[in-house]
Amino acid sequence: VNKNKMGCSLKNIENLFQDEGAMFVIAASTMTARLNRIKVFIFDWDGVFHAGQKMLDGISSFAEPDAMGLNLLRFGHWLKTGELPVVVIITGEPNPTAQQFAKRENLHAVYTSANKKVIALQDILDRNSVSEDQCSFVFALRFQVRRSASPLFTAHCLEQGFCDYLTGNGAGEFAVREICEVILGLRDQYSEVIQRRKTFDSEYQQYWHERQQVTTKVYQLNRDTDEFEVRQVSP
Repeated sequence: VNKNKMGCSLKNIENLFQDEGAMFVIAASTMTARLNRIKVFIFDWDGVFHAGQKMLDGISSFAEPDAMGLNLLRFGHWLKTGELPVVVIITGEPNPTAQQFAKRENLHAVYTSANKKVIALQDILDRNSVSEDQCSFVFALRFQVRRSASPLFTAHCLEQGFCDYLTGNGAGEFAVREICEVILGLRDQYSEVIQRRKTFDSEYQQYWHERQQVTTKVYQLNRDTDEFEVRQVSP
């Protein structure tokens, strides 16, 4: 049995998260092989970073443990490939919180008013010169956030083969952090990224410098033309 630096086999990692209520729809070894091709991480906002409640002006929320998990995931990818992964947030309506979070975290892009997410996906593929199998999706494709009120939707995604992993934690319960830790664990990077972040060593400092150079772009769907246009991030 192959073990990682933590002394955990992939099966042990699988069991660890399943004990917390998660479901590996595909084997951990298969997921690991798929993750090794990933260059772009795409996150839905509503129902992923928060439970879905919003104010009428679009203000929502996020959790700092999720933000740190995303930072560690990006650092792990940088250590593995020497490049920052592209990280994108998609939201179906104008969402100022998502935009300000993306700007604070120096994410690459936010797609807003993206009620036609197939168009958003194609735009992401084209702009980043990647194929669909080089993207990881968090919501109802590949990584799905559990929502106990929607058992039929979950069953549909499973039956259609849309989902590789179903979280044990729901939206608003640090599901993003869970997904980031799953990926780092399967990639055998968890202990390394935690230790390097803890000591703020030279590798982490270099990663941080490169991360901070990323300028967030906001693309808003023109619903008349079905094309995404660049918009300025709200201050």
